[in-house]
Amino acid sequence: MYRWWVRLSSQATRSEVNSTYEHILRWGAKTVDTGSLTDMDYAFTSDKNPTRLLHKLTADNVVINWGFLSKSKLAKPKRNPTYTPSDKPKAFEELKKRFGTTLGGKS
Repeated sequence: MYRWWVRLSSQATRSEVNSTYEHILRWGAKTVDTGSLTDMDYAFTSDKNPTRLLHKLTADNVVINWGFLSKSKLAKPKRNPTYTPSDKPKAFEELKKRFGTTLGGKS
């Protein structure tokens, strides 16, 4: 779960601010109570990492600043486990014992 905040530009028009706010909500974020109602600071939570979205909105010059309040990754196992290198000479000797001959076509 990601908790993050954005500061919207006070120079932007009301329609730009509203459309940006709606864009964030359509993206999948949920609002959280903010500390100040007079500033253009809003806090959100989301399951997805919002970094790409926030960089795009910053490039549009509506979002002035943003940051994370907290980040916690979901406890999901990786799809492909990390490769751990084996001890090749030891594995080769074990295979040699198992099959009774040397590998590589020669006996």
